[in-house]
Amino acid sequence: MREQLNRQARELKLRCAKHTRHLWGTGSLSLEQLPDPNVRLLLQRLITSAPLIRRLKLGDMSDTRATEYRLEFQQLKGDTLTYQIITLYGSQELEMVAFPGLSYNLLEKIGRQISI
Repeated sequence: MREQLNRQARELKLRCAKHTRHLWGTGSLSLEQLPDPNVRLLLQRLITSAPLIRRLKLGDMSDTRATEYRLEFQQLKGDTLTYQIITLYGSQELEMVAFPGLSYNLLEKIGRQISI
C-alpha cells in the first residue's frame, strides 16, 4: 500500500487546458516540470497529503504579488479547496479536489497558509 501511495504522490499533475496560459506556460504540468523551484517546493509539501487529493487544477491568474512565495487558502466548496499560489511575479489559482467526504480533513492537514 505504501508503494501505491508513493506512486500516486509522484503522479500528481497540475491540470490545465492545453492552450490555456498559466504562470509557467500552457497546458498541464507535473510537479517536476515546474521551472520555479520555490513554487515546486511549496507544491511538494502537498505531496504529503496526496492520498487525500484526487486532482490539482490551475485556475485564473492575477497580478497579486508578494515578496514571499506562499499558498493561501481562499475557499472550500464541496470537495474542492481553492488556494492562491502567490509569487514574486504574479499569482495563480490552484484548485485541489479531495476524494468525496475528505475535504475538511485535507484542509486541516494542509492548513490555511503554506510559506517557504
